[in-house]
Parts: sequence; structure tokens; C-alpha cells
Amino acid sequence: ISNVTFAGISTTSGSSSYSDYMATPITVSRGATYSLSVTPAFLQSTRSEFFKVWIDYNHDGDFTDGGEQVFSAGPSSTTVSGNITIPVTATRATTRMRVAMRYNAAPEGPCGTYPNGEVEDYALNIRCNLVTSLLDDSGNGTLRNVSTCADDNENILFASTLNNQIINITNGPIVVDGIWKWMATAGSNIQIKAGAITRLLTVPVGKSMEIQNLKLYGGTATPGSAIDNAGTLILRDTNVYPAAGSSAVAVR
Repeated sequence: ISNVTFAGISTTSGSSSYSDYMATPITVSRGATYSLSVTPAFLQSTRSEFFKVWIDYNHDGDFTDGGEQVFSAGPSSTTVSGNITIPVTATRATTRMRVAMRYNAAPEGPCGTYPNGEVEDYALNIRCNLVTSLLDDSGNGTLRNVSTCADDNENILFASTLNNQIINITNGPIVVDGIWKWMATAGSNIQIKAGAITRLLTVPVGKSMEIQNLKLYGGTATPGSAIDNAGTLILRDTNVYPAAGSSAVAVR
């Protein structure tokens, strides 16, 4: 294996039966899709190689769980490539990705010994900072779940599939419990609506909320139909409205 490129990180290596690149984690987000390419090199003439990749998604120390073989290709004597989607159920942890290449036959499994091949291990830092769902605000990938799962001060991002869509919040106000950042990209045109609940968002004393490039719509409360702020609130290129047909003050 002369090169592995995954999630925009390229690692070039020489000839070795095993290489460990666990010291430098590659950061990925649950629910996101990343491109992978694996390039073989040859000391003599080119040969037909087979490739497999595994990721320990549940961080239990093996690759035997369902869905943990994430890529298979070959026979090929040139670069092979594909896409890998990180499940929204993956454990938030720094876990292992194993890349295997074998001459003339597919690697039989993630562990074992075989001649004429190479194995490389990589560390993946799996984050839960990507909102992927428009469904009701409970469960992996929803706005409420991701907001509480992400670390303080970590940018909470929005999948491109949510562009020009509406996220409806229906299970009561989302309450900030630390230092939160909802950081949509410019031009994404994502709306977040409180529906029939009192308000969309509460920022308690001592907590912080930063919001970028979103449109927020309030609920039934007044004042503060959209945001009730007693902490720190930063709005950047964000519009905040009361509920449709209401004249209630949107932020207090």
C-alpha cells in the first residue's frame, strides 16, 4: 500500500507488512460520507491486488460486528476508491480503521496472517457534531440529540441534505447546557421552527449560544417566543421571527 486517502487526509507509505498510523487521528462526523482511495505500489511488476477496509464503529476492540466491513475492491493493479458513510449510531470515540491489501485473493478477515500483502491501521476520531435529520427532535442525528452530544465549544454542523429544509421542534424548548454553536454554512437556508411549543430555545444563566446562518421561528410564548436568553447569545447572519401570524417579541 503506497497511499491511503480518507476524509481528505492523505498518508503515503513505503513497503511494509504492517504500518501503524494510530498516533494521528482523522476526524469524522457521524452521518457524514467521506471518500476513500487506496493505491498499491510494486517492487517488481504490477499484480492483481484485493482490498478490504474495516472500522470498529462501536469501539469494542474488534471488527466482527455487522456493518464494520466498510469497503471491498479488486482485483486491481491501480488505485481503488469509494465512499464510506459513518453511521449515526457509531460510538463517539477514537477508534480503529484497518486497511488490508492482498495479492491474488481477497483478505479473509481483519485479523490473521497471509503472504504477499500489507495491513495499515488508522485512528478515526468519530464526532457527533453533524445534524442529519429533519424528523422529530429525538434520536441520533436530530438537532436536540447532536446539541447535547457534542462537546462544549464544538461547532455543530448541518448536513447539506438539510439545505432549504425545515427542522420542526416539537418536544419542548431546547435548553442550552454548556457552550453551544449552531454553525450552518452561508446560503444553506435552513429553518428551525418551534411548532406548537412555547419557544424554540432557552439559554440559562451562565450558558452560551452562538448561531450562524439560520432562520429561527418562535412558538407560543411571549415575550421570547423564539429565544429566552439569560446567558450569552451571539447571532451571526441569523434571522429570528415570532411564529407565523404572531406579533410576539421573538427574543428576550
